[in-house]
Amino acid sequence: MSDDFPIERIHQLASAIDRFRTPGDPLRERLLAETPHMHGEIMAHSLDLALEGWDEPGIASLWSEESVALDGAITPELVAVVLGGVLPPSHIQAIAYAYLLGAEVIVKHASQDPLFPALFAEALGDGITVVSRLGLGGVLARADAVIAIGDDDGVRAIQAEVAVGMPFLGFGHRVAVELVGDPGAARSTDLAAEIAKDISAFDQLGCLSPREILVVGTPNDALALAMNLDALLTHLPDRASLGPAIEGALRHEREMAKVAGHTLFGRDDLHSGGWIVDGGAWTGTPGGRHVVIRTVEGLAAALEALQPIAGSVSAVGVAGFEPSDHLRAQLARLGASRVVPAGRLQCPPPTWPHDGKRPLVSLCRFCGAE
Repeated sequence: MSDDFPIERIHQLASAIDRFRTPGDPLRERLLAETPHMHGEIMAHSLDLALEGWDEPGIASLWSEESVALDGAITPELVAVVLGGVLPPSHIQAIAYAYLLGAEVIVKHASQDPLFPALFAEALGDGITVVSRLGLGGVLARADAVIAIGDDDGVRAIQAEVAVGMPFLGFGHRVAVELVGDPGAARSTDLAAEIAKDISAFDQLGCLSPREILVVGTPNDALALAMNLDALLTHLPDRASLGPAIEGALRHEREMAKVAGHTLFGRDDLHSGGWIVDGGAWTGTPGGRHVVIRTVEGLAAALEALQPIAGSVSAVGVAGFEPSDHLRAQLARLGASRVVPAGRLQCPPPTWPHDGKRPLVSLCRFCGAE
């Protein structure tokens, strides 16, 4: 691979992303007005949070971090990007990785979101083609690298369609968690405001959205956090329906939590809320701005509580303590590729090793000479 720093591509990519951070830009305003998945106010706040690090210096840092490992790399000429879900940041990341390497990029938009990929391709200009299906053009057969985003079954299905040796980046189902290591912190209104940002961004639809908050403390500490969270979440705009199956599951789990004697909080119309559980193992929630607040006896008990989702943790927001290197390693073994202060879950920088992978290197081939 050439040692040339891709200044022009970095500039073009940063400029395209900036259009979705700039109030009044026609592309941003169209996204806010036309997206069916969440209120425009929620989308606007979430974009501002999630894309804050995606400027030219941030994107250049990604290239600089991986450039040493890219020495001698054979970069892809055509990358197929198969998108699932409805979140702009994950779609931006997937397209950006291929674009930075100078590849032609063919994007298959998610069935439930044809809008954002088309807008982003318009912002980027040449080199990005958005399609509704891959089969007719034999895109997967022609590509020399593939990126897939979606649920686990969807990602596996795409991977099964390509050669075993094909450079492949797959991002499946993940979930985030908040870990509060001090009872005093759990009672802080400031901390509640930070966690509320993590929950409300993109209406809790993404892999960086927490579904549980683990609190080292008592049920009363958890209740204080719940009341502070409820006061913030209840004033958010109404959320879009998650569909009959998920809405039904959410209502059922709230009822089961009530029957089990857990303390519920939040609105009866399922706008937002959750329930408090003393001890036990991770269950999470179906989403819908709902969280389980689970009390644990200590950090070791917190790690034990997360065992049911070992390998599926995306990131951990921490508060009330400074995580040790040992704890970070233990969380990484559970799948976490970011351990950050609470309130920062939803704003990963371009240098994030998404799911523990180095994305640019992962799309390249290497050939030894003897």
